[in-house]
Amino acid sequence: ANRHAQMLHLASDLNGSGPITGIAMISTEAPTDAAGNTVNIKLGHTTLAALTSDFANNFDRGAPVTVASGLTFNVPAGVPAGTPIWLPLSGSFNYNGTDNLIVDIEVTAMTGGGTFWSQDDTIAGRRLYAAVGAATGTVAAGAYHTVFRFNGAPVQVMPLTNGIIGYVLGS
Repeated sequence: ANRHAQMLHLASDLNGSGPITGIAMISTEAPTDAAGNTVNIKLGHTTLAALTSDFANNFDRGAPVTVASGLTFNVPAGVPAGTPIWLPLSGSFNYNGTDNLIVDIEVTAMTGGGTFWSQDDTIAGRRLYAAVGAATGTVAAGAYHTVFRFNGAPVQVMPLTNGIIGYVLGS
């Protein structure tokens, strides 16, 4: 299963800097079944305007920072579409506000139904996906609608548009 996804967010879209203490993905539809996910999450800086197929090489401005390792979160059934689902970070990442940001999420275990994450399919080079543990993957058009919390204050990135399409993370 494709459960490793890397997402590129441009500095111009983020319009913020400082410690990122929270990340949320936007649900596309209300899940009919509860879902559990165990994830590893890394954040890092890059100068790239589009991802390459190599997960490690996309972090071209230093080593990524692990902000969650083996962390489990649950998505209850019936969460309304358009709801931010917060991923529980165990650490933070100090975003410099000038480089582009990479969010790397590996779903190492899933239980229950899948949660569909909102995405805009018209933006090229912003999503890389592969099976868990793969060193390389497929770069595709698509940018996940993501919310970041800087220093405890929420900042929404890439708000929902009319052309949203839902995907299970990494699919």
